Amino acid sequence: MTLSCLVNALIKCEMILSAKDIIAKSKNANTVTYSILLKGLARQEDLSHAMELLDIMKQNSRLVPNLVTYNTLLDAAVSQNQFNLMRKIYNEMIDSDIGVDLISVSTYIKGLFRDEQHVEAMEFFQKIKSEGSVKVDEILYNIVMDGLVRVGKYERAVELFSEMQKENFKPSNVTYSIMVLVIFDS
Repeated sequence: MTLSCLVNALIKCEMILSAKDIIAKSKNANTVTYSILLKGLARQEDLSHAMELLDIMKQNSRLVPNLVTYNTLLDAAVSQNQFNLMRKIYNEMIDSDIGVDLISVSTYIKGLFRDEQHVEAMEFFQKIKSEGSVKVDEILYNIVMDGLVRVGKYERAVELFSEMQKENFKPSNVTYSIMVLVIFDS
C-alpha cells in the first residue's frame, strides 16, 4: 500500500523515472503498483514504455495484468490515435481470460469512430447488442451517436436516439447535446 501511494505521488509530481526506479528495485511491487505506473506513462503519452511495462508484467507471475491495466492501455492507444495498437490490445483482451467490459467496448467503439471506421463501429455495436455479452447503456449509445454525428451520419444518429428511447434508456443532458448538434450541423 505504501509503495503504491509513493508511486502515485511521484507520478502526480511528474517524476515517472523515479517511480520506475523505485518499482524496479522493490520486492513488494504488485499489479496495482505497476498499473499506477502504467497509467502515469499513458497520461504522459509514453505508450511505448507503457507497452514495455505490460510485457514485464506478463513475464512475472506475481504481476498479472488485469482489466484495469488493459483498459488503461486501450484508452491511451485511442487517445494517441494508435489504432493498430488499439485493435491489438482489444484482441488480446478477448483472447485472454481477462475479457472486456462496458468501458473496454465503449473505448474501442470510440476508437473505431476516430479511425473513421464508422461502418465497422456500427457493426461492432450491433454485435455487442445482439450478443448481450456486455450490458449496453445510455453512455454507450451516446458514444455511438456522437461518433455518427462526427462523421455526418445524422439520420442514423436520430434513428439510434429513437431506438435508445424504445429500449427505455433515459436520455441525459449529453444525449440531448448530441441531438442539438444534429439539428445545427445537418
